[in-house]
Amino acid sequence: ARCVEPLRASETTGARHESVADAWRIKAAEQAGPLGGLLPDRFEAPDDQAGATESPAVATARAALAGALSEAEQSSGSLTDLLELEQSLAERRAAVEDQHAQVEAVAEQLAGLRQERDDLSRQREKTAAEAEALAPLAESLADARESRQTAATRLQAAQAAENDQQALAGARRAESEARRTAGSATTEHAAARARWLDGLAGEVAAELTTGRPCPVCGSLEHPSPASRPADAPTRDDVERLAEISAAQERALTRATAECDRIATHLAEQRDRTGGLTAARAREAAEDAMRAVEQATAAVTRRKQLRTRLEELRVDAEQVTSEIASRAAQQAALAEAVRAARAALADDETRIEQARAGFTSVADRAASVTARIHAITALQQALDQLVRTRREHAATRATALAAMAREGFGDDPAQVFEAALPDAELTALTNRITEYDARTAELRTRLADPQLVAAAQEPEPELEALDAAASRARQAAQTAQQWLGEASAQLSHSRQAAERLDRALAAYDQIAPLAEPYVRMAELANATGERNLAGITLPTFVLRHRFEQVIDRANERLEVMTHGRYSLRRTDEREGRGRRQGLGLVVVDHVPTDTERDPRTLSGGETFLASLAMALGLSDTVTSEAGGVELDSLFVDEGFGSLDPDALDMVMDQLERLRAGGRCVGVISHVAEMRQRIAERVSVRPNGDGTSTLTTS
Repeated sequence: ARCVEPLRASETTGARHESVADAWRIKAAEQAGPLGGLLPDRFEAPDDQAGATESPAVATARAALAGALSEAEQSSGSLTDLLELEQSLAERRAAVEDQHAQVEAVAEQLAGLRQERDDLSRQREKTAAEAEALAPLAESLADARESRQTAATRLQAAQAAENDQQALAGARRAESEARRTAGSATTEHAAARARWLDGLAGEVAAELTTGRPCPVCGSLEHPSPASRPADAPTRDDVERLAEISAAQERALTRATAECDRIATHLAEQRDRTGGLTAARAREAAEDAMRAVEQATAAVTRRKQLRTRLEELRVDAEQVTSEIASRAAQQAALAEAVRAARAALADDETRIEQARAGFTSVADRAASVTARIHAITALQQALDQLVRTRREHAATRATALAAMAREGFGDDPAQVFEAALPDAELTALTNRITEYDARTAELRTRLADPQLVAAAQEPEPELEALDAAASRARQAAQTAQQWLGEASAQLSHSRQAAERLDRALAAYDQIAPLAEPYVRMAELANATGERNLAGITLPTFVLRHRFEQVIDRANERLEVMTHGRYSLRRTDEREGRGRRQGLGLVVVDHVPTDTERDPRTLSGGETFLASLAMALGLSDTVTSEAGGVELDSLFVDEGFGSLDPDALDMVMDQLERLRAGGRCVGVISHVAEMRQRIAERVSVRPNGDGTSTLTTS
């Protein structure tokens, strides 16, 4: 029983030694190639002296393992940096590709910015062209407003002219009726006066008495007195008819004055119409209003275009600045990509050299590490083999000693009962191998470049994309608005062209028919080129009448001034409100015929000229009014400016008028005139503010 334990221990150590020896043989066989066959396949069986000294084969194997381990450790040390470099190659390639993608993205952005800059330039050119096209129309706003005012004035004048034309027709009819009535009254008065004059001798004869002188011949005898006709009118009848005739003449004068007033106003209104009818003036006013509206719209649109031009200029400057920034960024990125690719190519060359036939430096490093581990394991296995050999030798010696002491033989059959089964060892080795393979597969998948690139991909710039989309939508809306405005303007222009064509066609039809009336109107209204004198019909008639008055006045003035002065009509205007051709100049015949302004005459000369004109007007009216006489004439003041000779001359003229059957009244403060005037009415002021009238 005392030998069982030592024997069992010897068998156990023997079995352990065999197991360790088997492991050694496996590892030695695996490393036989890398170590060049330096390791022995097995060592000699342990004996009783095995624990004392180490065999030469073990020493040789131990030296070979030490050398191989040193070489492997050196290789592993040199591959550490290269391993990190190789691991960074994929990331660096992805980074270079990212930088290249950034370069391409910046290039695309540059292309878009340049396109946007070109679009802005075209928009600016288009907007500037439109603003330039609107410039003439916008600048014509002031003229259009002035034309509108002129057209409105002409329309008002044309409407007033139409009203005056109707009023003038009525006034002409009234004047004709008044003229007819006045002519009848004048004829009746003249006939009655003639019959009264014819029967006047009978009235005088009826009043004759014997012994009283005849008021006609002064005879005291009346042998054949005249008889008065039975139908002869009386003086009262003649005076009554004279009053009726005078009233009709005054009515005719008022009617004529009303016609002249309306005709004058009509001529003035026609002068203001510019030769347009009311319909044409209304069309011109409407056209002028449309022109103002179009010019106003052009001004508004031009302001909008200028604002748009400024916005486009600012946008273009911003885009140009962005282009410069992006171009600089592109150049910097391109240079960085070039440098990164050059450095990457150099490092890839180093890695390719460091792989030494392996697929990667990592594989080579793994192989070196595995070799170090294998060599270390061999060293450990060799140490363990030596230990187990020594332990087995010791336990075997103890067992043999014990067996010898106990009288057993040297049979170690029972030792193999403690050996480790091969199946269990194989199962454990397979589990370790499967774990290492799964770990390598997962590492390979995680190192996929697509997964690495996807993890490092930058997020898209959504705000910039939204801003670009908003600008594009706004540009589309603006273009649509411009299209609508241009279409509206085109429609208005076409409508205006159609109206103009219709108006021209109507004008072509009416012009030949209206030509005689237009020619007559131009002659009467002093418009156009047919009226060479440039005066209206009323002015022409007044000029003719005025010349007749001047001729009659010169007959009086030559007598009053002893042939020194005469009057002459002139075509020059005497004032702003005077008509052309109704001016007056004085011709001084001493010493030569010199024309003078009437305002240069002295006070007495002015009085003589005024009196001559008044008398000339009276003579003209009498001769042109069908026998109507101006029986009364009043001269108010002016005598004090005359010298005695001139005063005598004036009084002689007034005396001739009185002798001709006219009643001449003179108002004057000149005392000398009392000697020349027999019948006087004197007015003397009293102290209390009243006056006293006396007649003589």
